[in-house]
Amino acid sequence: LVDSSNQSGIPELKQELSFCCRGLRFVGEHVPMSWIRVEAATDKLKQQSLTVSEACKEILKVMESEPQVSSSVVKTALNEDDVLEALEFWSQLGRVFMQDGQLFPKPQLVVDLIRPLVHHKPMNLLNNTERLGLLKEPSLQPGALYNEARQHLQVLEARNEVHEDFLLKHVTSWSRLSKDQARVMLNFFVACALL
Repeated sequence: LVDSSNQSGIPELKQELSFCCRGLRFVGEHVPMSWIRVEAATDKLKQQSLTVSEACKEILKVMESEPQVSSSVVKTALNEDDVLEALEFWSQLGRVFMQDGQLFPKPQLVVDLIRPLVHHKPMNLLNNTERLGLLKEPSLQPGALYNEARQHLQVLEARNEVHEDFLLKHVTSWSRLSKDQARVMLNFFVACALL
């Protein structure tokens, strides 16, 4: 039993978690120092999603612009293949999300994208008290966009279908994606639903 109010059981919990983690894949594995630099560079990417090829180029630019940390740490020259290898490693650990040639540097985006799809009452997305900032502000104002959003949400509620154009036009998190990126994520979520 763990009680955070009086620290009861916390050392035992830490010990048990440490023991369980040691049996996981990658734990204790030696990785090149350059992979740590690739991970740090992904935090500095301005786009929330881009193709893997674009990401490798952008990460290399970020890494080249960083000052030398110390004279004892030699910066190893990396190429796009090296960056890709590091990204595949970080993707398996959940540090980044890669799917069908697209890179999403912050996995939180996956949560933000799925939230409007699993909302319990889709029509509540139009209600200011329950929409949780999921819909874009213009979609909530009376007028053509509002009517279009309402019509899409009624279809979603009645048939449990999501239209790609609705997501890209009305939903805040989805509107930041290109059509290709939106398709990758929709295909991924459909595949997850079929599992």
